[in-house]
Amino acid sequence: MSAVTDTGAGFQRPEDFDPAAVWQERTRAFEENRHTVPVRVRLSERGMSLLRTVSPPRTAAGAEDAVVGADG
Repeated sequence: MSAVTDTGAGFQRPEDFDPAAVWQERTRAFEENRHTVPVRVRLSERGMSLLRTVSPPRTAAGAEDAVVGADG
């Protein structure tokens, strides 16, 4: 954005507007609809634990369904 022009138009937020709920819903929708690429990785038990901590729920759930073994 390089410039802003005041149009004089106003905005009235609905009384029942809940910013936290809107943010949560938009975040959920983004996570569900973003493009994904299947990958195969080798993780230690600690790596799996960290993956659960730092990854979105969808990624962690996919990892939970993976085969566990020396070479997966």
